[in-house]
Amino acid sequence: MDFKDYIQTRWVLWSVVLAFIVLKLPHLPYAFYWDEAWPYASAVKNMYQSGASLSPAAIDAELSRGHPLLFHFAMVCWMKLFGTSNIAMHSFPLFVTVLFIIAVYEVALRIFNVRTAIAALLLVAFQQMFFVQASFVLPEVLLAFLAFVSLWCYVNNRFVLTSVLLTLLFYTKESGLVLGLVLGVDAVFRLFGNKETTKEKWIRIAALIVPAILTGLFFLWQQKVRGWYVFPGHTGLIHTQWQPIYDQFRACTKVYFRDDFRKYFYLLAVLLIVVTAIYRKQYKLLLPLIVLPITVLLCSDVYHGILPRSVNVIAWVILYPLSVHYVCKHIRFQNKHTGYRFVMLSAYLIVCFSLFSAINFLSVRYLIIALVPSLLIAAAYTVCCINLLQPKLYYPLLLCMLMIEGYAYMKNTALSDVTIGAFDGLYVQQASVDFLEQNNWQDRQISVYENLQMLRLKDFNTGFSKKKKPYKTVIWGVDPHTEIVLLENIENARAADSSAKLRLDTSFKIVFRAEKGTAWCEVMERKR
Repeated sequence: MDFKDYIQTRWVLWSVVLAFIVLKLPHLPYAFYWDEAWPYASAVKNMYQSGASLSPAAIDAELSRGHPLLFHFAMVCWMKLFGTSNIAMHSFPLFVTVLFIIAVYEVALRIFNVRTAIAALLLVAFQQMFFVQASFVLPEVLLAFLAFVSLWCYVNNRFVLTSVLLTLLFYTKESGLVLGLVLGVDAVFRLFGNKETTKEKWIRIAALIVPAILTGLFFLWQQKVRGWYVFPGHTGLIHTQWQPIYDQFRACTKVYFRDDFRKYFYLLAVLLIVVTAIYRKQYKLLLPLIVLPITVLLCSDVYHGILPRSVNVIAWVILYPLSVHYVCKHIRFQNKHTGYRFVMLSAYLIVCFSLFSAINFLSVRYLIIALVPSLLIAAAYTVCCINLLQPKLYYPLLLCMLMIEGYAYMKNTALSDVTIGAFDGLYVQQASVDFLEQNNWQDRQISVYENLQMLRLKDFNTGFSKKKKPYKTVIWGVDPHTEIVLLENIENARAADSSAKLRLDTSFKIVFRAEKGTAWCEVMERKR
């Protein structure tokens, strides 16, 4: 490829990467939010003090939570080069995210075409969850990136690189083993095929066995050091009752297809598919929609009970890969064999990760690993239908995609760690800590209503304190000796409820309040 061809096929990619970085720069100086503050930032800084290591004993189990420590190890190595500031720490996940964005584009370009690559790029990069998580000191983006590139290397028979990447994936977080399961089943089935030599088949098996053995050694090591293979606090959260399993499986489908206004993109995609099928009189184009009715039921908060819970789950587990199979029959691949395998294995990963998530503790950000390939598949089929219907509609499609994503940023102002409101929450939290430090109130008794509020004052690793002067007394709840009360609406409802009660208490007065978006904080002082 000459330079002219490179520019023609990559200028949108590098423009989006540049825009993405510029938009993320204001987020880098912030302190740490929710799980980012504890345990991850605290765990990373503890490892920084003791030295980079992959040993299960490198940091306290309450900080590692029993997870493999590659993310922490990589963060510490990065900090050795760039320092321990909030900016330096947030820049590592941003660096990984940029690599991920590039990987999404390059894989889509090699499997499909430039148009699909651009659509997938814009659809993934500016999803609110992806954009917000891009600078958080959390392992989910790294996990999703490693899974994505591992799968790509696997279907391209680059087995040495596959083995290395899978090892890194498994050493990032246990949930990465789901991809190992998917690829393992595929490799076993391929043992009985006739298109490859026996040597090629066993090299593929070996590429999966090596990272599995290395990961097993980690957990054996952890058992020897800690006395358990998996953190007891996690095993205690595994669901064995059908109702929570069903609810969390539904939560997964809602994240993929409904939440954050993604339902409008899918509604647009369905409309284009139907119109294209009618216009071109190619009714087989409608076959991928076989999963639509059951997906709508699962995403509905009102009608999902029409069918038995087991029927809903089993039907979706069967119909989603079948739907993706029909998608593959209509889209054009640069290399049909490689492209088909990548897309279908992605579909199986989405299904298996949803089942895995249904039985374990679930946070929305965990689903980035499945959300990205689901969006890639949807983008590919939507662009396929546009090309069949009217190629000139491609640019209005991109505009509609961006408008839907932009609308989500405006309307979804929740204070979670997957919405843009997280930075409003960080802003007011920082404002309250700054106020305390400006008044030198570290020696006064301060009452809080949530553990992370306490950690912001007691644990400097959370990144909020500028003076790093220890607070003498921070307690949970108000007692007769309380001098200062720190309230906010970010962590839970207790602080907000207590704010209303304390306003009626004439012995306290509000001395500081900060608001941004839907986030607020108050500092109340006992009257003297």
